[in-house]
Amino acid sequence: MDEWKGYHTVYVIPVNPQYRSRPTSIHGFGGGHDPVGFALNGVKFDPPAPIEAIIKAHTIAPFDDAGGHVNPFAGYHYHAATGQTKEIAQPDGHAPLIGYALDGFAIYAHLDESGKASEDLDECSGHYDDVRGYHYHVGAAGDNQIIGAFRGIPGTVEIIKK
Repeated sequence: MDEWKGYHTVYVIPVNPQYRSRPTSIHGFGGGHDPVGFALNGVKFDPPAPIEAIIKAHTIAPFDDAGGHVNPFAGYHYHAATGQTKEIAQPDGHAPLIGYALDGFAIYAHLDESGKASEDLDECSGHYDDVRGYHYHVGAAGDNQIIGAFRGIPGTVEIIKK
């Protein structure tokens, strides 16, 4: 990663996300290998791994127990949420908070306290409730997807020379 020496990446995530009726694709957002969000421990949630390209190039990197792996260009990141990261339990039994999407909406675990998955999710993997407002739920651990699309306006990603 010597070519990145002297640079750092700045992520700006909206504090007050704006719900949009039309989703924004997570694929190719920002023109590069940009995350879909961040876990509460600061690790990036990345878009689905490009399985076909990985298999064709024989470059598969196995995921660890936390659903992450190291990529020489993107560093360590998650493609799944397995319950191995920081979580904030919800007093009403809802799935725990695990992070935030780049559009500012909260990301919750796949399963709630009783082990049930939400069934009313939209194409973005989100839904609305009276306590949390609009929010996402990550896909099941083996689905290779954190969220399906952005429901809000994504923040910015900028690479800056130090």
